[in-house]
Formats: sequence, C-alpha cells, structure tokens
Amino acid sequence: MTKGTLAYGLAWMAVALIVTSTRCRGSGGAALAHEQVKALCELSEELSDYPAFFAHNIREQLSHQQNLLQDELKLRIYAAQQTGRKAKLAAPLLATYTAKCANNAPTLLETLKPGAEAVAAAAYLAGTIGEALGYLADIHQSGSSGANAGCLTASTAANVITGRTKLPKCGTPAPQAAQPRSRPSKTIDNKGFPNLDGTTTTTQKAAGTAKCIPLSSHQTTHSILEDQTVTANAKMIGGYIDLGSNTQTYTMTDIRDLSAPGTKMKVPAFAAAFDKHNAYKPATTGPCTLDSLVLSDVIGSTEAKKLYRTLLLNKTEKYNPEAEETELSRLITTAYGDAEGFKTTWIERIVKNKVPKEAAGEEGSGQIELENEDDIDKLRRILNYYSAQAIKRELMAAATGTGSNPACTSEAKPSKKAPTKEDCKEHTEQVPCEAKGCKFDNTKKEGEKCFPDHETKEAANQEGKGSKTTNTSTSNSFVIHKAPLLLAFLLF
Repeated sequence: MTKGTLAYGLAWMAVALIVTSTRCRGSGGAALAHEQVKALCELSEELSDYPAFFAHNIREQLSHQQNLLQDELKLRIYAAQQTGRKAKLAAPLLATYTAKCANNAPTLLETLKPGAEAVAAAAYLAGTIGEALGYLADIHQSGSSGANAGCLTASTAANVITGRTKLPKCGTPAPQAAQPRSRPSKTIDNKGFPNLDGTTTTTQKAAGTAKCIPLSSHQTTHSILEDQTVTANAKMIGGYIDLGSNTQTYTMTDIRDLSAPGTKMKVPAFAAAFDKHNAYKPATTGPCTLDSLVLSDVIGSTEAKKLYRTLLLNKTEKYNPEAEETELSRLITTAYGDAEGFKTTWIERIVKNKVPKEAAGEEGSGQIELENEDDIDKLRRILNYYSAQAIKRELMAAATGTGSNPACTSEAKPSKKAPTKEDCKEHTEQVPCEAKGCKFDNTKKEGEKCFPDHETKEAANQEGKGSKTTNTSTSNSFVIHKAPLLLAFLLF
C-alpha cells in the first residue's frame, strides 16, 4: 500500500469517527414553550395561596362565633337583670336572636377535614410544579446570556430562562398564613385547569438549539442515560409532560376538562388537587350582631310568638299560627313599641348595658361597660351573678308571699304594700333596690335608677288577655308563673 493510499484511508476513517461522535451526542429536545411555563407558574402561584386562604376563612369564622357568643351572653345578662313583665318580654328576644344568629360551629367543624385535604393537595401540586420548573430553569448553557441551550423558553423564542431565580412568580415563597387570600379560581375551576390545553405554542426554542436532553427520551443517539434505554412514556410535572418513547419530542395532556375519559389517570397530582379543591366548601356565614336585631325579626319568629303567648298570655294549649298570627303580631308590636321604639327601648339599652365590677367578681366601685367587653369568661361570671340574683328574688318572693304560689290557681297578690317612689329613690345599688321591691335601671340618671315597679294598665290587659279562665292545674300554674323569673338562667 502506498503512503498516499494509507493517508487517504486514514482521512476517511477520521471523518467517519467525527460523524459517529456527533450523532452519538444527539441534539436533545425542544425547550418547554413560554406559554406553558407561564401557565404552570401561575397555577403554582395561585395554589400556594391555599394555606393562607384556608387559615383566613377559619379565623374569620371563629371570630364570628366568638362575637355571637359575646352578644348572646350580653342579652342573657340583660334578661337576668329584669323582673316582672320586662323579664317575660326579654325571653322572646333571646329566642329571636338565637334563631337569626344561628350557631355555625357544626358547619365550621365539617369544613376542617376537606379544607385541610385541599390545602395538602394544592401544596403538593404547587411544590411539584415549582421544583420541576426550577430544575429545568437551572439546566441551561453555562456562561450563556440565554441565547444558547436550555430547557425553558423565555418570553421570546430565541432565549431560554437562565436559572430558577429568573422564573416568573412560581409559588415560592408561599404567602404567610396571616395574609388574607382569595379562594383559587383563575387557574382552577369546576372542570379542570383552563389554561393548560396541552398545545405547544410558537414561543418555543427548538430542539436543535435548545438541546434539552431532560425533555427527550431519544435512545438511538444519546439520551439522559447516555446510550441506555429510557423507560417509555416517562412523566414530568405531575404527569402533565409525557416524554414518549424513543423520541426527541414530548407531549402535554389537555387538562382543561378532567371529566374526559382517562384524563385523571394521566395526571394524578393535578386530579387530586382538582378533586380536593372542589370538595371543600368553606363556611360563609356573614356577620350577625345584636344591634342588627329589629322588631320585624321578633314578629317573624315562631319561637318568639310561642314564648310570648306562654309567658304573657298564660296560654298552654298548642300554638295555632293560622288563628293567632295576626293578634300575636299586634300584641308584640304594642308590647315592644314601634320599630324605632324597639331600637331605643330595648336594643340600645341591652348593647349599652353597664354592671358593677362586683358582678364580675372584681374589686372596686366602678362599672363595666358591656358594649366594650369581649372577655367571654368575664361575661359568663356576670351572667352567673345575675342568674343567682334572679333565683334569690324568686325564692324571697315565694317565702314572703309576694311571688307566685304553685298551690294557687291564680297569681297571688302581694301581702304587703307596694313601695312608693320615695321608698325606692333612696337606693342607688341594684340588689338593695330590688330587695325593697323596686325596679332598677342602670341606664337612668342618678336618683332615678331605683323606682316602683308598677305595670301599666295596657300591660296588665295584655297579660290578662287569654287567661280569663282559671287554671286549676297546680303544675301548670307553677310553670307559667315561675318560668319567666328563671328563664334566663335555665336557658343558658
């Protein structure tokens, strides 16, 4: 063989080796399109709000429940302070308030488990998306400004994202739980994920320049496992990206509608977040305060009407709405006054009620303004104090013959002369005032807080109506006449 022939042969061998080497390195896959990167990051960002949204909802509902309890205790305290006819009229207000401002705790408890599950599923998917995109963002050509190889397309197809710090908002860091957040709704709905249609857009760096091997399962040239076969249909980002089988081209699943047959099985992380999100129904009870109570609420309350007819009309037979509705509505309006009178005579006095510190077990001669009191335990102590006073008044009245007597068929008359205005005026504290047989109203000015408890003719007529027939049942008489005085305590 001549030297020329040998040189010629070696040259061709070199060319063959170069070609083979180039083919073995392969070109990798195309970068993930910019629109997909943006949609996935927006989803991760919104799902990252879930813990804060859930915590805010629970905090809001617990605060609502606390306010309900505070207002109910204040209403019960006022009821326990009253005597005679006014004590009887306080009971329908209690019934009206508890019906209008219903306890929402059972509903709130029912939301805790599905809410926690929604938070967990959302956090898992948000983390899956964020970490996968962060990894792909970091896979870019060293020293490149973005115009060379990489795995995530930037806002223009000519460039790639150079590192996770250059990603658009992608769920990290998650907002603090104390920050109010809305329920995710832009990137997830009741059908699926509206922005993830699985279609590759034109804003994408092609495989030839992107060279993204992590997004390729090509084996005949050079895969992510060098010359070893990659498992067919390997998945990324919770199943959204399918690397296919022995190809440089990946595909994405259309998850705008997860009800399509077989779709949920392809994207389990997305399916779990979707299912838990739609299963969670947050508690949505709005505010309901004591000062929002109006006369029409009382008139419209069946329980209030039942209590009124029992306590004020001494009726024990079953309530007949059709026959009694109109008359009861008229009597209730007469008893509580018109809408404005109801607000000033009842609601404002209840809201602005004041009690001596003694009622809360505190030392000193000052007063506690219940309007500004939010300590539940203190309000309970005050209620216990006035409930005990109500029982004491009843027992004293029974012992002296000035109260109701269960052995009689009608109300017993006082055995001693009713106190005069002058008798009452000298007392400035509630307990001595009421012990004298007077009525105490802490909202009145000094010198007028203690006054005779004489019912008006109209009040007497209202209570007497419907009870003209003598009740000969000892037990019924006991319940009818005793119940108003103990109601605030027994209903608690």
